[in-house]
Amino acid sequence: MFAFDMFVSDSKSTKKPVLADQLNTLKDKVQDLSHKLTESEYEKQQLTGRPKKERQRFNDKPAISEVEKHQNIGRLKFAEEERRLSDKVTESENEKQHFKGRLNTTEEERQQFKDALNTTEEGRQQLKDTLNTTEEGRQQLKDTLNTTENKLKTLKDETEELLQQQKEELEEAKSSLRATKDELVKSQPEYAKESMALQRVLKQSREALNQQELTSSTYVTEEDILLGECETLDKSHQSTLAENATPGLTSTNEESNSADLQSLPAMPLSANGIKRLSQPINIKHVA
Repeated sequence: MFAFDMFVSDSKSTKKPVLADQLNTLKDKVQDLSHKLTESEYEKQQLTGRPKKERQRFNDKPAISEVEKHQNIGRLKFAEEERRLSDKVTESENEKQHFKGRLNTTEEERQQFKDALNTTEEGRQQLKDTLNTTEEGRQQLKDTLNTTENKLKTLKDETEELLQQQKEELEEAKSSLRATKDELVKSQPEYAKESMALQRVLKQSREALNQQELTSSTYVTEEDILLGECETLDKSHQSTLAENATPGLTSTNEESNSADLQSLPAMPLSANGIKRLSQPINIKHVA
């Protein structure tokens, strides 16, 4: 009975409604049969050998009363019923073993389902880990993309700022060149006046020196000195123009100035002429 109760308890733990109902019904039947079997066990033992004795007694007593005959028939029927009940108990025991086998099979199937569930849970955990890894990789790629976009934006801003700065510097350079060109244009008439004045001074100086009675060597010496001073002043003036003018304008002015100076006759200068040439031409430079 204890084993059967354990069997019933195990069957309940499986939570199978159909098998549980069948086992409960079978348990009730077995309990009834066991109760009847317990009550009639002693009588069964007594009745086991009684039919033989009674048959022997019936053989010994050919004539028996009707009452004893009915009693013997009743006893035989009771023994037959008891044997039938014993067979039924045996059949119930077989059914119990059958249900126990089915229960074991169900338990094995439940274990298989449990193993399959564990395997599925492991697969789900692996997929979850893979998903987490993929999510982390996606987040890293997103962060890298954001960093790259920020760098590109910063580089674009810096490039635009640099281009704007270069554009402003270019505009300032253009303005400075235009101002320098304007100053050069304004200074050309003044320089022309200075050249004409220089030519007049040189002409007057030559005429004055020709009137003096000097030796030919003295003429040559003074003339060389004055020409050297004129060349020095002309180079100083050309360097001043080169610092404040564009290369194109400077080369043009140098050619024109050289042509003017070469066209002048080599004449000695007086003291006033030398002083006037030593004064630099004032040209304003616009930054």
